[in-house]
Amino acid sequence: MRIEFQDVMFGYPGQEPVLNGIGFVVEAGEMACIVGFNGAGKSTIISLIARVFDPQSGSILIDGKDLRLYDPVSLHAHMAFTFQDFLRYPLTGRENVAIGQIDMLEDDRRVRAAAHTTGADQVLNAKASSDSDRTLWDSKLSQREPHDLSGGQWQKVALSRSFMRDSNLLVLDEPSANLDPQAEYDLFYKLQQSRAHRTTLFVTHRLGVVRSADKIILVEEGKVQEMGSHDVLIAKEGGRYRHLYELQSEGFGKLQQESRGPSE
Repeated sequence: MRIEFQDVMFGYPGQEPVLNGIGFVVEAGEMACIVGFNGAGKSTIISLIARVFDPQSGSILIDGKDLRLYDPVSLHAHMAFTFQDFLRYPLTGRENVAIGQIDMLEDDRRVRAAAHTTGADQVLNAKASSDSDRTLWDSKLSQREPHDLSGGQWQKVALSRSFMRDSNLLVLDEPSANLDPQAEYDLFYKLQQSRAHRTTLFVTHRLGVVRSADKIILVEEGKVQEMGSHDVLIAKEGGRYRHLYELQSEGFGKLQQESRGPSE
């Protein structure tokens, strides 16, 4: 599925425009990443693709056709989204995964495969309680003890919903925000393995994971400032992406040093 933004403008009521004539192309089968500071318009781009909102001017094309000309139900059947503010349903672990394609609830193999892709299966394999043989697969997950999950565990469950669908487009908004570094690495490794038959677009502020993307789209002040692969952008003297990447790398290095404590 090919995505093209053509001079798209959008602003929320009573506010300055968030997107100021933004334009870019994500080719079918590409893995693309949108990066930038908070408030740059990254999540708004996702909301426009999902048709939560429509552009105030300009066009969004899906496979060469204006997004607004598609039947929303038919189009969304070929898309899978995981938003930053994902829902935590008071359902069983199995139902929480399968709700991404609820008619497949009884397909145990598919549900478990989707959970395995994000590592949610390891979460749900846990016992519901110490005195029960029942696992979280078949226990209602709640925001109270004893079945409450951590933020990272919930994120794995929520992400697995998108993998219930055999979608042409996978859109993920900050998919690793609550994940530890190992879980983050595992997720993006599996995204690479499953990318052959779909277009993947994700938003992140953690630049350490974007190296695997075919295309990085740096958004600032509602416009595309730079676009290209990691290797191309990191080689650009004085480039914004290179500057941001080096800042994050230096910050991570300092954190590592501080966590070790003073040398003996």
